[in-house]
Order: sequence, then structure tokens, then C-alpha cells
Amino acid sequence: MKNLRYLKPIFSFFFIGLCITTFSRIILFFIFKERVVENPNYGQLFLIGLRFDLILMSYIAFLPAVLISLLPDSVLKYFKKFLNVYFIFFLFLFLLMELSTLDFINQYDTRPNRLFLDYLIYPKEVVGTLLKSYLPSLIITTILLNSALFFALKFGKKLFYP
Repeated sequence: MKNLRYLKPIFSFFFIGLCITTFSRIILFFIFKERVVENPNYGQLFLIGLRFDLILMSYIAFLPAVLISLLPDSVLKYFKKFLNVYFIFFLFLFLLMELSTLDFINQYDTRPNRLFLDYLIYPKEVVGTLLKSYLPSLIITTILLNSALFFALKFGKKLFYP
């Protein structure tokens, strides 16, 4: 039986992912506070969001958890780079979705959903609209994503290698 240090990549993924989603949820709460407090049980929104985030991250972390838990160290060393890229990719996706949520809510009055993906088949129109209407948000999002990618590549091996 391995000690629990071998699960460090999974714990790191959960910690960083929950930081991204919780911080985003807190910011959205303060931005839309007047609408949120109309619901008498608005405190439960954080618990429901936390539950949803944990479920989503558990689905994503299942394959790496199985690989890390069941493969011997001699075989696992060949999967280190894959796990690093896998976790960075999904954390990058979480951050992208959370950064795009505010503008999507302002435009469509809901969090990104299927409509978000449906519009991606019209790249010219989407890029034109983004550049025309959301240029400051686009610049800030690009800077934040590039910064996150820089730190992920710099510290990814330390965080996500088993």
C-alpha cells in the first residue's frame, strides 16, 4: 500500500480548481448581489456550487486517480507528462469558462451553457462581436490566461507529477 503522497496531483488539481471556481462564484455574488439576495436561500447557492464543482472535478480526476493508484511506479513514470498536461488543460478550461461567465451573464442572463458552444461554429461572427463589444474583457482574459499558463508550465511538474 502506497502512502497518500502519491495522490498529491489529484489533491493539487482539486485545490486549484476549487480556488478558481469559488473565487469566481464570490465575485459573481458581489456583482449580482441585488439579484441573488432576492432568493431566500441564497446561502445555499455556495454549497450547491461547491457540490457541483466537486462532482465535475471528480469526473475529470477519475482517470488520473485510477492510473496513479493502480499502475506501478515503473510504468507510471511514462505517464507523468500526460498527467501534467491533462491537469493543466482542464484547469485552463475552468479558468477560461469562469473568466467568460461575467460577459455571458450580462449578454444572455445565464451562465455559459450549450448556447456558448453552439456559437463556436460561427467563428467570424463570434470574433467580430468579441472585438467590437468586449475588447477590454478580451484583453484582460488573454492576459490572465497567459499568466496562468506561464505559472502552470513553470510549477506543473512540481504540482502534478506523481
